[in-house]
Amino acid sequence: MKIDEIEVNKGVCAIIPIDDNHCKIITEKEIKTSMSVMKVIQYGCKFYGSSFEGRVEGSRFLLGPCYKLPIIIEEITETILFPTHSYKHKKCSWISFSQIKEYNKVGYNVKVVFNNNKTLILPISYESFEMQILRATKLLLTLKKRKENHR
Repeated sequence: MKIDEIEVNKGVCAIIPIDDNHCKIITEKEIKTSMSVMKVIQYGCKFYGSSFEGRVEGSRFLLGPCYKLPIIIEEITETILFPTHSYKHKKCSWISFSQIKEYNKVGYNVKVVFNNNKTLILPISYESFEMQILRATKLLLTLKKRKENHR
């Protein structure tokens, strides 16, 4: 699959690493790509007119300095993704905030159920996942508030 066939949009549930150079994008179906997770994320940012670094800088401006910042991929549809680990970590997955239906602790992992009823077990602590949810919520609320103030 070529990079110009990839669109990181509101329908994406998660982007999961397979290895250093391959990942799968979970939507209604699973799409395997010959690109790393970061390449897909970077392309998604550029597709909507920014760079990954610009999206991170924007999140840092809105949320303050913190670790594992969520990013706004696309403002109009309020598509926000958050990382499960540091961006540079090879196990880092990106989860779409708006696609999460529910999540539960399963041992030392988190089971996520998406709006399309697909499930995913993530190697992240429940507490860390919950913190990412809170950060993404704060980012979304800040974005909505600013949109309302400019109407």
